[in-house]
Amino acid sequence: MNHPAIQLYHAVARSKHPAPLKLVTTGAYPLLTRALVKLRGQPVTCRAALFFGTTIDVVLPDPVSASIYTYGFYDETVSWLAMKHTRPGDTVLDIGAHIGYLARLLAHVVGPTGSVYAFEPTPRTFALLQRNTRQQRHIVPLNAAAGLRDERLTLHDYGPTMAAWNTLSHQPRWQHAQSLPQHLLDVPVINLDRYLTEQQIRPDLIKIDAEDYEYQIVLGLQQTLQRCHPHIIMEAGSTHTLNAGHLLLDLGYHCFISCGLGHLMPWYGPLAEANATYKDLLFCHPHRAD
Repeated sequence: MNHPAIQLYHAVARSKHPAPLKLVTTGAYPLLTRALVKLRGQPVTCRAALFFGTTIDVVLPDPVSASIYTYGFYDETVSWLAMKHTRPGDTVLDIGAHIGYLARLLAHVVGPTGSVYAFEPTPRTFALLQRNTRQQRHIVPLNAAAGLRDERLTLHDYGPTMAAWNTLSHQPRWQHAQSLPQHLLDVPVINLDRYLTEQQIRPDLIKIDAEDYEYQIVLGLQQTLQRCHPHIIMEAGSTHTLNAGHLLLDLGYHCFISCGLGHLMPWYGPLAEANATYKDLLFCHPHRAD
């Protein structure tokens, strides 16, 4: 069997083929299905084959689901960084797990001796996350957000086809979402320092994709970061992520940037420039410089 990184490389290559060639390498069926669902205007749950040889349920025409359904992956940079910095037996936190794509990928890498804790606050999305991880005993799905303290907060829910942009922030990261209909949901928030200490969990990697709530998450993780020095993969691009990044630097972390598969470099310039230029950033502590 191919190594997952090689499988991802081939999946990404297929996604970048010219449109006529995609009909051969990807197949007409997923492309036609996506077009029909979009034309219909109603969300549809479909089974998607992942690049590493398993399947999950997705909701079309959600953009994240559409990429998974068509090519078997979503976000090549985060997928590659997560695989590169995870080993069999590791413990991983997936904060903002959505429907479970990355949780399933990380569970594949860490194996049955490892653990993945997948946090997803949106009830409807969490139900699909549960379904997609039901057979994975080393994935622990939690229907909660992570934050500074244990409390309940209002989540802005943009519906099943835009769930990736749901946020606890007052203003969505994706500007177009401001014009979309939304529901306000009361959801639980967990302070991770307390939770991880009580559960005796020592994370090796933490992925944070929380739609402008990253700073509060890192604030609530400081004791864990100082104790365990896990690698951090964090979505960039906003003031919230910039503040979170500065807090990580203050805790002794170093910033790394990536343009995609096989590319990883230390960043020595102003963090604001990296935050504005790259979609995701990797933070590593010298105590875990591997």
